[in-house]
Amino acid sequence: MTTLRLGDIFQEAARSGTEVNEGPNIIDFIESRWGLNRSGDVHLYPVQKIILKVFYGLPLDKISKVVEVRNWMGEKLMTLTEEDYLKFLFDEQRCNVSEVPEGGFQDLCLAIGRRSGKTLMASWITAFETDKILQKENPHGYYGISRSDEIKLIAVATGKDQAGILYNAVSSHFLECERFSPYRANSTQSNAKFQTVADIEQSGRHGESDLSRASINVTFYSCVAKGLRGGGCILVVLDEVAHFVDSGQSSAEAVYTAVSPSRAAFTPKDPDNPTLPLGSSEGRIIMISSPLGKEGFFYEKYDQGFRHGDLGRLCISAPTWEVNPTVPAEEFRRHFLSDPKKFWTEFGAVFTDRRRGWIENEQDLLDCVNKALKPIRTGKTRRSHYLGMDVGVTKDGDGTAISIGHVDEEDRIILDLLEEMKAGEGDYIDQDRLEFDQIADRVHELSRNFYISEGMFDSWSGIPMEQALVKKGLSQIKSIAIKPELESRIWKNFKDMLFAQRLVLYDWPILPDKEHCPYIEELLELQEEWRSKYIVIVQAPRIRGKHDDRSDSLSRMIWLASQHLGKKGYLSKQRSPREVDPRTASRLQRIARKKALMGGSHPSRMVPRKRRGY
Repeated sequence: MTTLRLGDIFQEAARSGTEVNEGPNIIDFIESRWGLNRSGDVHLYPVQKIILKVFYGLPLDKISKVVEVRNWMGEKLMTLTEEDYLKFLFDEQRCNVSEVPEGGFQDLCLAIGRRSGKTLMASWITAFETDKILQKENPHGYYGISRSDEIKLIAVATGKDQAGILYNAVSSHFLECERFSPYRANSTQSNAKFQTVADIEQSGRHGESDLSRASINVTFYSCVAKGLRGGGCILVVLDEVAHFVDSGQSSAEAVYTAVSPSRAAFTPKDPDNPTLPLGSSEGRIIMISSPLGKEGFFYEKYDQGFRHGDLGRLCISAPTWEVNPTVPAEEFRRHFLSDPKKFWTEFGAVFTDRRRGWIENEQDLLDCVNKALKPIRTGKTRRSHYLGMDVGVTKDGDGTAISIGHVDEEDRIILDLLEEMKAGEGDYIDQDRLEFDQIADRVHELSRNFYISEGMFDSWSGIPMEQALVKKGLSQIKSIAIKPELESRIWKNFKDMLFAQRLVLYDWPILPDKEHCPYIEELLELQEEWRSKYIVIVQAPRIRGKHDDRSDSLSRMIWLASQHLGKKGYLSKQRSPREVDPRTASRLQRIARKKALMGGSHPSRMVPRKRRGY
């Protein structure tokens, strides 16, 4: 078996012009002839260089004004130094830091426009991180991990084609840069393997020994989480992550969940005690994408970087015309005239509100709010009330929301009460799941204070929920299959009532640091998505912690109540006691008091079917 001496590796690596263990910084690695710029055609744009410097904790230039800030029409606004440009981004709320921290960041969340060189930047980072691993004589010993484990660097793209583009970019760096040549092993159409110095010393160079081992694996995937689990990943690059599908194994969250824990082991360890870490993790996750709306996994991670500054995550948003100054203004003008909203998302790198705004004008909702109104706990005895309910039983999902309202003498729909019960909160704080009987008990309690003539909830909770209500004598609250067609009609009806100011809502209680009460805040955040000319889906933003259960229950109450506009809102009165003899009047009064104690929805107070007309 032929082996390569450690000295040979050092000699070959030395030809690249840098030391094995220290290594260059990423800017030198990209721009130098001994690095990725062997042919001399690699040119970092100023903003690209700033992004990489901030991420890796490199000092910014304070003197030379190298960044020309222009608008999308090509008009020059100002010229800034690297340091001033970072402050400019921070002031514009497009970067979550104003200074470069020592040591840089562990994660990068980069929202930049199309044609900004996203894939190229992802390939530079992948090649640089691969080089850093290879320049360690024994990375397995350095990180205290088993020599039988591969060290993976993975890049995940939206599909096979995009993964192939990224692979081609990275593999060209591996082939053209001499720094990789001493370590290259076999490669396929989706991965490239390398040998460390320790691999070569232990098992021989690839191609010279049948027992040779390559422990560094750079692999490229389409976005399917199932194939990503297992093994340690020191680098994860998610390319165009905002455009991963919304659900299932290909969702951005599923992919992130699959790969994120695998980087935890990559902390430098004490050479004498491999279980003792000597610093923080050197594993990195890079998320690069043009953004979509203010929703989804990519926006959630970007927003977290601004709200929680201690995550070790750099978040930057920059439009194409800042990152890539070579794109002509005429190109932007053409796309802007074609579709302005799409333009600001794809080229402006703006997390738009394009799906937010089921209520486009906040004032339309607030015009229906009576500031003096508060929820009531008891309705008038003979007045018909309508109940809408959205059933949610799990701790991590929506709660169960109940809305009760009535139609007043002016044919307006009045919200009397909207409340929520949720596992893990309030009276149910010790529960991971609500029981259907608990929900039925609460509805029954409310029925003793409100005469509920009609109610509805979605049939997904189905027979068990309906049976629990029937046991309480609440058969008038029905399970309805709310299919997209009906859901669209329910939400259109809500908006019709809103615009016609046929709704009267309350805004109480207003919680600290909020402008409105919880259900009003929720309504203002709702988003709509048109599935077809007649089908619109209204729901909460797809961001963790956002819900729409209150809104769903309210829309269903309004739907039921609106069917009774123009109709008498009270049950028929009994004969006046003055029209009968005192004995009969006394008996009728006793019966009335007894029925009142039974609650508004007790079967004894229900109108017989024959008198209802069916």
